[in-house]
Amino acid sequence: MIIKVILSFILVCSTINAATPIIGSVKKVKGKASALFIGQRDAQKVIKGMKIRKDTSILTGRRSFVQISFLDNSKISIGSNSKMVVDKVETTKAGFVTLLKGQVRSKVNKKKDKNEKLIIRTRTAALGVRGTDFRASFNPESEITNLITFSGNVALKKLKKDKKSHTNKELVKELKSKDVVEVKQGKFSSVSDNLLKATTPVKISPVQYTRI
Repeated sequence: MIIKVILSFILVCSTINAATPIIGSVKKVKGKASALFIGQRDAQKVIKGMKIRKDTSILTGRRSFVQISFLDNSKISIGSNSKMVVDKVETTKAGFVTLLKGQVRSKVNKKKDKNEKLIIRTRTAALGVRGTDFRASFNPESEITNLITFSGNVALKKLKKDKKSHTNKELVKELKSKDVVEVKQGKFSSVSDNLLKATTPVKISPVQYTRI
């Protein structure tokens, strides 16, 4: 009886995983990193060429990083000691990624319209990306979100702490509000708990760029 239950559980998990669409693949990996797919209990070691599916969680270790290429050829690199969940990435609509801790560097292909190509959420902020090269980080202890834009333009919006989660539609709406801060090429901005909105973007020297 127990064996049948276990086999049934494995079959259900396999079916869920197979039905979840592939949205990208691992192009580079260094050090230790693991991936947890929806419907699975145990994480897998991240290897080059691994297919990334919707709702995949990526966790990197010390001195490690993973680069993922999505179906639209946009790329995102996950830095060391980071955790990220790929919610949804499509070729025609905005993709959604959750950064739970650590840092990411991303190069997003530009869209013809003015809508966001990728939306990154942290516990305290939403980032709306069109055609951009940028680095974002989130510290779960201080709850500070930092953003550096290398090229293009990123919209940065502080999220209310009293709301634990936002739907994708709500995030899109948040990024159209009046208190969104536009962080342009070569500038830095951050979100912290003691501010009403993201800080005024400040210009930084190229030598200050911290690349993943």
